[in-house]
Formats: sequence, C-alpha cells, structure tokens
Amino acid sequence: MSEELKQEISEFIQESEVSPYVGEGVELYEQAFDRLAVKLSQWQYWHSIPYRRIVDLSGSDVESWMTWKDVVPMPVSLFKKSHVKCFEMEYAEKPRVWFSSGTTSNDKSRTYIQDTELYDLVIRKEWEYFVGAAEEYRYLSLIPEGEEWPNSSLAHMFSVVTDGVNYYRGVKNVRTGKFELDWSEIVSCLNASVNEDVPVVVYGTSYAFAWLFEEFRKDELQWSLPVGSIMVDTGGFKGLATPLTREQMIKRAWVHFGISSPYCINEYGMSEMSSQFWTPSLVHEGDKFVNQCSEKWERPSWVRVKTVDPVTLQDDPDGVLVIYDLANMWSNACLMTQDQATISKDGTHISDMRRAPGAVAKGCSITAERALNSGA
Repeated sequence: MSEELKQEISEFIQESEVSPYVGEGVELYEQAFDRLAVKLSQWQYWHSIPYRRIVDLSGSDVESWMTWKDVVPMPVSLFKKSHVKCFEMEYAEKPRVWFSSGTTSNDKSRTYIQDTELYDLVIRKEWEYFVGAAEEYRYLSLIPEGEEWPNSSLAHMFSVVTDGVNYYRGVKNVRTGKFELDWSEIVSCLNASVNEDVPVVVYGTSYAFAWLFEEFRKDELQWSLPVGSIMVDTGGFKGLATPLTREQMIKRAWVHFGISSPYCINEYGMSEMSSQFWTPSLVHEGDKFVNQCSEKWERPSWVRVKTVDPVTLQDDPDGVLVIYDLANMWSNACLMTQDQATISKDGTHISDMRRAPGAVAKGCSITAERALNSGA
C-alpha cells in the first residue's frame, strides 16, 4: 500500500505545474487533490500512533473527511517530543532524519522519512521553476555539503539541485560539526563569475549572508556579477545581535553583488516539511526600492494553506498557519505551525509571516500537551 500510495503522489506532483492552478479546470484539479490528500491522511492516521492520538483527541472521524480542510493538523511542536513517522526505521533501506536548526530551543525537532524520493522530486521542480535550470549557473554554497551535514534538509536540498554540477564551497569544516565561511573560496568564485561572465547562484541561510555582507563592508568588497545572477536565502536571523530587515538584505545584495531585488529570492520552509514556499523580494527601480512592505511567498500547487484557532481548529484569520504538504508522506502531511500569516484571497500566496504571539502559541502548546499526556 505504501509504495502504491507513494507512486500515486509522485505521479500527481510530476503532472502538476509548480505554480498554483487558477481559472479553467481548477475545480477538477482541486477535487483530485482532495481525494489524494484525504487518502494520504487516512493512511497516516493508521500508520502513525502520535497522529492517531491527535485525531482521536479532536473527536474527528477520519471516515468523514471529504477535503484537505477536514484533515486534523499535527502540531509541529510534537516533532520534538514524539516519533512522528509512518514506517519502521529498521525496515527502511534509506531512511533519513532531518533535525531542525535548534536556534530557539535545546530540543531539536526530528523529522523521519523512509526515503527522499518525494523530497527530491519536489525540490527539483521547485528549484527549476523559481530559480532556474541548474546547468545554467555557477554555484556558490554557504552551507555544508549533505555528507558533512547528514541531518540537515537544507544541505540535502542543495546537494540535490547541484548533483552533477561543479560548484564552489563557501564553507569549510574546521572541526567535527563546526563550519566557517571560506573567504578565499567565496572571493575566488565571485571573481571567476565576473571574469568569465557566468551568472552565479549564491545560496545560504539568511544568517550566513548577514555575516558575509558585514565582512564585505569592512573590507570594502563589491562585485558587479553578471546579469542573471541570483541570491537565494532561507531562514531568519535568530541568534544574530542585530537582525537585518528584508529591505536591508536586498540593499546589501545590490551593493556587494550587484544583484537587484527581482533576483533576490527567499525560501521559506521547515525541517518538518518536504515542500517550500518561494518569493522574489522587493522591486528595484534605479536607486529606489518599491513595494517594500509586501513580501509574498508562493506555494507550489501540491501544497495548501489555511489559518485556524489552535485549540478549536476552526478557521480563524488571527490563528496559526496550517500547511498541507502532499509530499510529506512519511511523517505528517497536515502541519499546524506556531507561525501566523496573511493568506491571499485565492489561497496561492502567504505574506506577513511572523511568530504567533504568546496567547496563540500557548494554544498550540495546549494541543500538543494533551497529546503527550495521552501517550503520543
């Protein structure tokens, strides 16, 4: 059953455009999505003990689910406390475990997957759509390689998109588990890109870019990278003494890379997800930045979003973000985050991403605690 279900999900994603469907034919696509989403979540109910307890505590009847909106979400906070998985590790040929960054807590979230086939499929499709075909660029990575950072979904992501492509490593392993930016390699890559007129994709965490730009500022280093060069950053600035605003990030990319805002892409994801949200950022016109207060992340077509009250699970625009990720087969497809966001009327974009305030976040904790007390 699991292999048949994985194949069905894989075929659905392969046949889907990355950009969300709107207009003619959207109803048929939504019906197909709902059928597969309900089938997947019902399967996860029977194969994941923590999820079964969450659903049973909610009082929801899985047999009554008709659309993805009926599916009971799994609080992501439980990924720190429970083994949220739908398979037995000892029987999996290529299991992986993704750890969260752990920047805000000593407890790292753990996401178990039986294999990376669906994960690899969606990142290839998303990357080619939002960034471009890998072979068209030179690459500079500001994160460790997948083999050096085996529990990082980010490191695995970059390993997938650069498979078979030569790239520069902008980090070095100074000791086990400790990495530093490799300044000489970074400068060599940027110089080579300019000299050979080859566009470069610089990829890393927002935190790493903040450090990089500060060093460039101190040394007064600036490049005018070839047209088409792209900066892709992910994550936030947790732990940084002086976090940068998005506008400041974009301005530094222009000053030090010569990369204008339409080519500054932010990726939003979590270790608990298989898919990601992507956005170009501010619009650059001459020396001015416009639309500075509008950041919109686009979801891929196999992902859905809504906001709910974390206790009642009823739709609530002031509640927490719930993400349904069809590629998240091996852990849980329907995730209740601890973030808030504004969702566009057509449901294709999210904006104004922020951490939920105390009262709302407490509601997420209450839901998780009830599950833990029940033995999840």
